[in-house]
Amino acid sequence: MKFIIRLVVLALSAYGAWKLYEEYGDRIPAMRGSVDEFSDRSATAAKDAATQVGNAAGDAGDAIRSSAVDIRDAASDLQDDVTRTLRESPAGASHPY
Repeated sequence: MKFIIRLVVLALSAYGAWKLYEEYGDRIPAMRGSVDEFSDRSATAAKDAATQVGNAAGDAGDAIRSSAVDIRDAASDLQDDVTRTLRESPAGASHPY
């Protein structure tokens, strides 16, 4: 049974390779280029990707810093509110919260 399954998988693989060649086989000559052309295209694409990643990381860092400042300010405001409330209330008075 395993042998039959392996033969079926092998046949499907061969059929898939044949269909890919049939679909894209006429493009092979156009895809052949010098190593220098490939290297130039690859280097340019890598530099562009690195620039985009760097910009995205910078934007994410700025957003994180901004959020941290907002959280710090909110915590400080809350602390001030609690301190003011405790100072204004008489000692021993019960709070609803």
